Amino acid sequence: MLYLIVPLLYKTSSFNDIFEWLKESLISKNIIFATNKISYKTFKWYWIENPDEYFNHAINTQKFLIKNIKNWDKIIFLDFFFPWLDLVKYYFERNNINVKMFSLMHWASFVPWDIYSWKWLNNFEKWWLDIYDKVIIPSKFFLSNITNNCEYKLDKFEIIPWWIDKSIKPIFNNKKYDVIFPHRFDYDKWIYEFYEIVKKLPKINFLITSIDEDRIISTYPSDLINLFYDFKKLPNLTIKWLEDWEKHLQTLRESKLILSTAKQEWFWYSIMKWIQSWNIPILPNRCCYPEFFDNNFLYNDIKECCDFIDKNLKNYPNNYFDINNKFSFDNIINFIINN
Repeated sequence: MLYLIVPLLYKTSSFNDIFEWLKESLISKNIIFATNKISYKTFKWYWIENPDEYFNHAINTQKFLIKNIKNWDKIIFLDFFFPWLDLVKYYFERNNINVKMFSLMHWASFVPWDIYSWKWLNNFEKWWLDIYDKVIIPSKFFLSNITNNCEYKLDKFEIIPWWIDKSIKPIFNNKKYDVIFPHRFDYDKWIYEFYEIVKKLPKINFLITSIDEDRIISTYPSDLINLFYDFKKLPNLTIKWLEDWEKHLQTLRESKLILSTAKQEWFWYSIMKWIQSWNIPILPNRCCYPEFFDNNFLYNDIKECCDFIDKNLKNYPNNYFDINNKFSFDNIINFIINN
């Protein structure tokens, strides 16, 4: 039996897409599977800052596994981050239950600026590497980050790029903005570099989305707060505040280009969503991007980035990046079935 273990699903979370496409792949292959209880929630804040929901979901999932898993079953954890995994492993081993555990690792794990910066979680993540039989990751760049942060045998990991299997027919009209910025307002997205680009292109309309002004002002360090106020003064920048999911999807479709200035990007989920919403990618020649994009979409410095933006806007939509069936979740399912 195959079990698909799903974390809490929030409307803006990538887990929604990952779950749906893995499920569709399993169904298409006539593979019998079961899931833990699927829980859809609304963000109170950010996911790890909703401790009551997260705690209860983790406890209930642990009970589900102990009750249902039998000898020779396989488990796919949609998220590497799984509290009490050590107790689950202990229960299986002490009861002589032979089970294989696979995990998808695709975002904050082993990222110095994210969950990994909490020292107690830092230790847990290293222990979980021992427990999973295989950890599936989406890029070589991600693997290099992990091995830089801890010593581990490479055969623990399997690189299988994945993302949304089905693209949608592009529509290139009704665009309100020239360039959209897909990332949160933070250091690791090199928000200062984005600021310089916006200033250097005063005739181009930029858009930054999903900004939580109250959170920035109340929790961010003073230099980022000051930068945020500087952003608000830019005449060619539109700031979109937090939106519900349907409104946010509509916003994605209102721009022509998608610009990233990220210092770290392992999974490029936000880039995928914007490309799927008919944006041409303009990306730094770093992170995981060189693995998936050619030089037509990769810039090396701010000047080249500005040139790319100007050129692609003039030619839009001639350089549209077609993502039809580039990757498939079938590759993940095939790997798990055969291992």
